[in-house]
Amino acid sequence: MADSADVIHDVVSLLSSPQRDFLLRNNGYQVKVDSLKGKKLGLYFSASWCGPCRRFTPTLVEVYNEVAPKGDFEVVFVTADEDDESFNSYFSKMPWLAIPFSDSETRNRLNELFDVRGIPHLALVDETGKVVTGDGVEVISEYGVEGY
Repeated sequence: MADSADVIHDVVSLLSSPQRDFLLRNNGYQVKVDSLKGKKLGLYFSASWCGPCRRFTPTLVEVYNEVAPKGDFEVVFVTADEDDESFNSYFSKMPWLAIPFSDSETRNRLNELFDVRGIPHLALVDETGKVVTGDGVEVISEYGVEGY
């Protein structure tokens, strides 16, 4: 596999599927994937059963709440939860978007593309689709909003 830092991703094809062109908000509202074009993205791989994930999520929420109002940044949750109920319960605490739990094909593809070997994992992608870092958890944990 090529170094992920050298790969440019098309956000629409990355986050959608032939059956789905939207992401979810925790209120069930659907957001078109193409509305993310030109934004910096954080792809947040996490799960409710993961202790380190549950400890990191509030930190990411703080950074997101400070940065997202500028309009050029969005986080997309990619769950590793094993059932819809766990996903919905955990996602209800998150202010950002998510790949629907039902779309396991896209979730698995993203895990492979971003070489996720453990969670929490935060891949940061710039507005052109280039991976800035796969170590977003460490960057945000250490620098907070300054890491953005």
